[in-house]
Amino acid sequence: GELYAVTYNDYLFKLIGRSFKYESEIAISPNLPRHRCYSTQVVDGDKVMFIPHNDNQISVYNIKTKEYRVYPLELKDEYQAPVNNETRSFFDGIINKNKLFLLPGGYRNIVAFHLDTKETEHCLDLLKLFPKEKMDRVGYGWTWLNENTILLVSLNTNGVLEFNLDTYAFKVHRIGPQNYSFHNIYKYGENCFLIGGQPFVMKWNYESGTIETYDKLPDNFKVARKQHWVFFSNNIKPYKNKLILLGGYTNMVLEFDLDTCEFRKLDVFDEIMNRKLKAESNDDLSFSTCNYMSDNFLYFVHKNEVLYRYDFEAQTMEEICDLVPAFNTDDYSAINNNFIASMLKGENSQVKTDDIDKFQDGHSGERIYKYVKAKVLRK
Repeated sequence: GELYAVTYNDYLFKLIGRSFKYESEIAISPNLPRHRCYSTQVVDGDKVMFIPHNDNQISVYNIKTKEYRVYPLELKDEYQAPVNNETRSFFDGIINKNKLFLLPGGYRNIVAFHLDTKETEHCLDLLKLFPKEKMDRVGYGWTWLNENTILLVSLNTNGVLEFNLDTYAFKVHRIGPQNYSFHNIYKYGENCFLIGGQPFVMKWNYESGTIETYDKLPDNFKVARKQHWVFFSNNIKPYKNKLILLGGYTNMVLEFDLDTCEFRKLDVFDEIMNRKLKAESNDDLSFSTCNYMSDNFLYFVHKNEVLYRYDFEAQTMEEICDLVPAFNTDDYSAINNNFIASMLKGENSQVKTDDIDKFQDGHSGERIYKYVKAKVLRK
């Protein structure tokens, strides 16, 4: 298959050989900064559907024609819960019976986008289950319970939300102590395995309700920085009976055996773990910033801005490429033309300013736009 990557400022790149080549500029809403407008993607044949994170529309890319179509969502202010001016609306999507279900990040409702009529349907009000004043977001991970029902977990509560995609019926399961929370969940055999916000894995039998907690980690396992999560398990799923646990800020990478329920340190990750960083600022990032699984391979982007591939079968590591993208003259021309076209239409083409820099007031892009428009384009 083909491997694509999306940057934080919503540009699409394609892995060709040993480098990423510019593919296209993802269509976003006018007047929005290019900053995480979309969180993840759902592939449906030749179409890639970008799930809105800080945008309020679905952007669909046709791989064959290389064209975009956008579909606005009828979202409601009462369900929005922005943090630092970011809506973080949805974190994933599921296609089921001609509907694209949007799984809530900050948005307090499960939304279905009808693929035939392009209508927006609000399916489940989550304001009471996930109060805005107490929780910054809703879901982090999910799994199938059966052919029409999913389980959704949160780092803000020990509640696991069961939701039927056909009937919209729901149920909340309280799993473990009240102070527990979960980063992800997987169905394996008759049990569900939950990745704790704390350093543990829990086995939960849905039918009997029994739970077992596994927290006997390898000797010398340490968490270097305290967060509301320990293992970064986004987009990771079990390979056969093995589950990789990449640490956010841990001193080792672990493997969890879903049959024996034992942890094992993976020494093959040590060289990457101990490698000198290209920039000191990268130290603030988690060990992996992006994960993707295909067949027996785990692709992950290390915080040193390098793409690696781990082979579950051979238990070997391969460095694929640096993340510095390759541009040619046509790429630069396309980006520049899009920038100018956006200005002519009165749209906001700027990327988001660095919130950490106290000297940036967030209006530099607007001032540059007005200057260029007045002095150069004379519009």
